[in-house]
Amino acid sequence: MCAGAGLGGCGDWHARGRLDAGGAAARLLLQNRYARTRARTRVETTRESGHDAQRSTHSHTHTHTHTHTHALCALRAAEEIGAAIFVHPWDMMGSNLMKDYFLPWLVGMPAETSLAICSMMFSGLFERYPRLRVCFAHGGGSFPGTLARVQHGFDVRPDLCAKDCTRSPVEQCGSFWTDSLVHDPHALRDIVRIFGEDKVCLGTDYPFPLGEYTAESRGKEYAAGALIDSMEWAAGQKEKLLGSNACAWLNRDIVDFWK
Repeated sequence: MCAGAGLGGCGDWHARGRLDAGGAAARLLLQNRYARTRARTRVETTRESGHDAQRSTHSHTHTHTHTHTHALCALRAAEEIGAAIFVHPWDMMGSNLMKDYFLPWLVGMPAETSLAICSMMFSGLFERYPRLRVCFAHGGGSFPGTLARVQHGFDVRPDLCAKDCTRSPVEQCGSFWTDSLVHDPHALRDIVRIFGEDKVCLGTDYPFPLGEYTAESRGKEYAAGALIDSMEWAAGQKEKLLGSNACAWLNRDIVDFWK
C-alpha cells in the first residue's frame, strides 16, 4: 500500500457548503526501509500545518499490506499525533485482467477497499490502535456486500481469521468511518445500518466521473449531497452525514469551516 499524509484541512467545502470526506492529500510511499522516520516526520509536518493523512490501497510493489512494518509505523504515528487517515483505492489488483469496460474502477477499486478493511480488521489494528481515526472511500467498497461472508468465515475458521484479532468483523464495523459515495439509496441505508449513522461522511469524488453527479447529466452536473438529501431521514441525521461526522473523524469543530 502507498500512503499519504496531509488531508487538506477538513476536506473541501463544496457546493452548498457541505463537507466532503475526501479533500486534498500529500502521499507517503511506505514500501522502502526509510519509511519509519519519513512517515512520522511527514505526518507530523502535515499535521502541524492543519492537515491529516491519506492512504491509497496499494503500493507500486504490489506486495504491501496494512500489516507491513512500514505501514504500521505510519498508523502508529497517526494515532499518537492525532491525525486522521483517509483510505482510497488505487493501483488496483488484477488490473491486467480488466483492460476493458472501465473494470479497474468498477470492480478493482471496490475490491481494493474491501481488502484494506479486512486486512486491518483481521490483523487487529483497530484493537491495537483504538484511537486511530480511519475513513474508507466509496462506502467501504465491496465490503458491506460481503460482510456476512466475512463474518461467517471468522465464525467457522477462527484458526485462519482470528489469529490476530479478538473482535468479530461485525463488532469492528463501528471502529472506523466510510464516505457516503454509493450512488443508491438502498446502498446508503445499508452502510448506515452496518457502520452507524455517526460513521458515514459525505463523499463526492469531485471532479471525477464516478463522483456524485445527477444521472441525467451523465457526469456534467455536480450534485454534492443530493443522495443524502433525498433520504427520508430526520434533519439531524442528514446533518451528521453532510458535515458533523466528517468533523468528528477529523477531530475538528464544524464551525471552523464556515469562517
